[in-house]
Formats: sequence, structure tokens, C-alpha cells
Amino acid sequence: MLTAEVIFIPIGTQSTTLSKYIKAAIESMNDSEVKVYPRAMATEIEADDLETLFSAIKKGQEAIMNMGVKRVVVSLKVDIRTDKDAFLEKKIDSIGFQ
Repeated sequence: MLTAEVIFIPIGTQSTTLSKYIKAAIESMNDSEVKVYPRAMATEIEADDLETLFSAIKKGQEAIMNMGVKRVVVSLKVDIRTDKDAFLEKKIDSIGFQ
């Protein structure tokens, strides 16, 4: 099990508003075998392995490019645990915030 944070940055759009592109990326990743948690500044993902994660991210990037965007920067952080399953909600719970 791994957790990740991904940020898609579409470059060269005609607007400073990027929500429609991010929404398309998230919707395409929801069709993958990952659990997706949209957040205000990034999207968090739970996946079983790197191959599954990368496949979902590729779908997100392709969804944005299919909207006519010629360049997408993808920022990715991955936390891989082998000692136990890592779940995003459990990480939040462990620090005591709601």
C-alpha cells in the first residue's frame, strides 16, 4: 500500500482558473484502481503499488491534454510503507485533527 500527493499544473491555458482541468483529471483517475481524495491544493491518492499509481496519474495527465492543453507539469510525492497498510484517513486520525 502506498499514499501519494499529486499536483497537475496545466500550462498555457487561456484562463487563470484551472478547476475544469483538475476536475477532468480527478474524474479520470476515479476510473482507476486507486482511491482519490481531492483537496484544495493537491490530490491525495491511495494505491496498491507504483504501477497502479502511475497508471492513474497518466490518465489524469491525458484527460487534461485531451482538453487541448499542450503542456502539463506533474508534481508527485509518494510514501511507500512495507511494514503496514497506510491509509490517508488513518494518518489524519493519528494526529488528532478532524
